[in-house]
Amino acid sequence: MNSLNRNIAEGEVVILKAKHYKGDENARKFKCKSGFGMASFTAGTAIFGSFVEDGEECRIEGYEIEKED
Repeated sequence: MNSLNRNIAEGEVVILKAKHYKGDENARKFKCKSGFGMASFTAGTAIFGSFVEDGEECRIEGYEIEKED
C-alpha cells in the first residue's frame, strides 16, 4: 500500500515527503520500478527505484510518498 491509495505504474515519478528526505521537490523526485508498495491492494510497502536527479537506486516505503509528479 502507498500514500496515493492507488496503483503506481512502473516508471512513474513521485515526490517523496520532506519529512523523510532532504532537499527541494526536484531532489525528492523518485522513479518507481517495482515492489509490493506500488499496488493499492497489498499489505507490502516496499518500492524499488531510483532518484531522478542523480540516478541513485534504493528502496523506499509507500508511506513516504507525498504526491505524484
